[in-house]
Amino acid sequence: MKKLVFFTHANERVGFGHLSRCLKIIKILSSQKQNQTFKMYLNGEINSSIKSWIKKNHKISFNNISKPDLAIYDRMDDIRDPEKINKHFFNEIKERSKKVILFANGKKIPDVKFLDSTLVIGYKITNNIKLSNNFMWGLQYAPVNIKKSKNSLKNNILIALGGNKGSANIRKILKAISFLNSVKTIDFLQSPVNIIDLKKDTLLDKQNLRIHKNVKNIDRLISNAGIIVTSYGHLAYESIACGKPTCLLNQKVFQNIYANDLSKEKLCVNAGLIKKLSIQQIVFSLKKTISQTNIIKASIKNKIDGKGLIRIAKIIMKQLT
Repeated sequence: MKKLVFFTHANERVGFGHLSRCLKIIKILSSQKQNQTFKMYLNGEINSSIKSWIKKNHKISFNNISKPDLAIYDRMDDIRDPEKINKHFFNEIKERSKKVILFANGKKIPDVKFLDSTLVIGYKITNNIKLSNNFMWGLQYAPVNIKKSKNSLKNNILIALGGNKGSANIRKILKAISFLNSVKTIDFLQSPVNIIDLKKDTLLDKQNLRIHKNVKNIDRLISNAGIIVTSYGHLAYESIACGKPTCLLNQKVFQNIYANDLSKEKLCVNAGLIKKLSIQQIVFSLKKTISQTNIIKASIKNKIDGKGLIRIAKIIMKQLT
């Protein structure tokens, strides 16, 4: 039986989106009968709380496989510069694997030596990639597997900022939302790596805050949301692909750079780096997102669907045959 190994990592600072992408691909592959010819494994530095969450919600082995038939490299090796790659580690995996698929994090091909058996898949918006049989690039490979939403809760905002430590950013957003009289319900997605004790004291009396913890599948939350507030990352692409007006409040410099590219394509509103924004600037961006709903939805319809991970799963299946 062939061995498919996902080399990834995740802790409270970095990598949860990459791990999430791997788990979603694993779920897609597991649903296909052809997968009986191979077994899937996770390999990498995953902290104990996240590993415990995985074991509760997913069926996957953590064995260290020395010679994979196909290795998937899905990591962020430098938290300040997503385009950098751990060359030593990648070369080690490349040398002991029959085939390798590298998920590129940035807007260019990583600066490493590739073999003919190596594929590179990227989705960031750029005109600098020369496509070939080994380089596959574009929004059609965005890290999403979600259907367009036909229903949305009125006067609703979903907040999903990810795993950055502390509650300051969330409280800042809640304070801004308190200036939006039209918003009646706020859904807050609690990160499994950043547990926050939130109180309603910053909101209006008529605004209802609902906290969601240990959510196995967030598709329903995304699908039901009116607008979504998140940082640039995989969840942002899911929100956009679902057809939701999305406001990006970024926590890292590189997130803001990539968020600007999406905003220029009218796929979302990029508010900027949250630590540099005032409450009123956040209010302005939220109002802008609401007012541009129809423009954003029209642009999404023409530029991105929710099938990126299905396409990637098909590529993986082809490499294993």
